[in-house]
Amino acid sequence: MAWGYSRFDQNWKSTAQLLRLLSNAASKGGNFLLNIGPEPDGSIPAESAQRLREMGAWMRANGRAIYATQACGLKGLPPEQIRCTSRRDADGTVRHFLHLWQPPGDGTLRLPGLQLRVAEARLLADGRALKFHDGGDSLSIDLAGATADATLLPVVELVLQPEVRPR
Repeated sequence: MAWGYSRFDQNWKSTAQLLRLLSNAASKGGNFLLNIGPEPDGSIPAESAQRLREMGAWMRANGRAIYATQACGLKGLPPEQIRCTSRRDADGTVRHFLHLWQPPGDGTLRLPGLQLRVAEARLLADGRALKFHDGGDSLSIDLAGATADATLLPVVELVLQPEVRPR
């Protein structure tokens, strides 16, 4: 599969593969550099331009899950299914972004052992509120129908309840 320039290699990575590479790097606190090589005449290969357009569309909808985030450090997330980034806003609000590499087949994302105080859950691309159940030591999120028309890599934003600090 094409990574850098090779005149003979026309097996280009798909946009879905590139988004997974981006998601994986961000979830580990890294960054992602996509190297595209221009043609000898300075033009961009059509395949590169197409991938950049598609990734740009995804970033417009989901960029908050990448820009100014860090590795979230949540333990127990299934690595074959989810990557996670997080951020703390200026007002102290903590947001976790679950990058759904493999949305659950039955429409319910179950995260046993996850102890979070969730205030809101929504699909990041369109802001659609998602029903969830925070069971204290587990979290389940109803994704039924929410990811069917979502982008190539749907992202669920979890807004945590504010920390209560003694006065």
